[in-house]
Amino acid sequence: MLTSTADLSQFKLDGKIGEGADSEVFAATDSATGDAVVVKRPHPMLISRGQHSAVERRMASAIALREQLGDTLPCVAKLIGYSQSASHDDYFSDTLGESYSVVVEERARGIPLVASAMDGIKRHPIGLPQNLFAIHPVLPHLERGRFSILRDLLEVGRAFDNAGALILDMRPQNIYFHPGSATIIVIDIGGVTEPQATSGRKPLLDLHDFYLELFKWYIPNTTPQQQATGYAQPIGMETIPMFNQNLDTIIRQHTDAPDGDWHDAAIHILRKVKARTYPGFDAFSADFEALLDLLNAHYERLSHCEGIRKAWQKAAELLTADYWRKYQFDSDSLSAYNR
Repeated sequence: MLTSTADLSQFKLDGKIGEGADSEVFAATDSATGDAVVVKRPHPMLISRGQHSAVERRMASAIALREQLGDTLPCVAKLIGYSQSASHDDYFSDTLGESYSVVVEERARGIPLVASAMDGIKRHPIGLPQNLFAIHPVLPHLERGRFSILRDLLEVGRAFDNAGALILDMRPQNIYFHPGSATIIVIDIGGVTEPQATSGRKPLLDLHDFYLELFKWYIPNTTPQQQATGYAQPIGMETIPMFNQNLDTIIRQHTDAPDGDWHDAAIHILRKVKARTYPGFDAFSADFEALLDLLNAHYERLSHCEGIRKAWQKAAELLTADYWRKYQFDSDSLSAYNR
């Protein structure tokens, strides 16, 4: 599993495909197998400033958990290898002059639910997948129906919970979605931690923090757009650091929404999440599945509204643009939503 600095040359870099606040990701090809992989490292800006130690710790923690659990984690990108901390200037053709680790993973098929923020600055519609397939699935997948993303995320959370870990930071930038199969791959589990009780300045962390993320990034609180351009911007990107503040904001959004039984069901769950009264996954899952059933019925009705349906279809057509071709994605897979 360990990839030495010299062995990294086996993975031929094909170009950068994304970057976040703390990491940089390259597409690459395994010259031994021909497989598509990704190569990740801490962000060069952090490396050049000697400020990448926290990123290295998260990478090491994620590697250890993957090696412990093997292939038992559903919907998580497989680890191919990693390097010890060393200088990789020759490999990346730069002159950072610092030591750091590199991780190699299988390349996820599909598109990120939210693409790079840098691409958003360049006016690319980075929020299309999140809006089309997670939040506003006006047309269902022919086999998996609507809200498969949420159901898959719930199973990811359950798997980590069964392993005694808590998976957080399930933001849409960390989730790839393959429209043809309606399946997800989690590409970053650096947010894995252990549940913790309140201690000093450390806040309580438990499954309710994971439940909050499902609502913040993946549950609708408004009616779908009637203009295709309305699907372009990502949802839930504002920074609200406090647990209760996040929940108060989401509860208020549902309270202010037009009447609907699914809004009432969402508020009921959100209040229990805020009070941290769910005893475990099964209790939450039962309420959550009931909410998804109500949402599915609501979106089935919306799918018969011509303006909403046509706006969704036109927004989906935007995924055929050249921008999305840098991902392992064939726009023909969108035929799984024709009806």
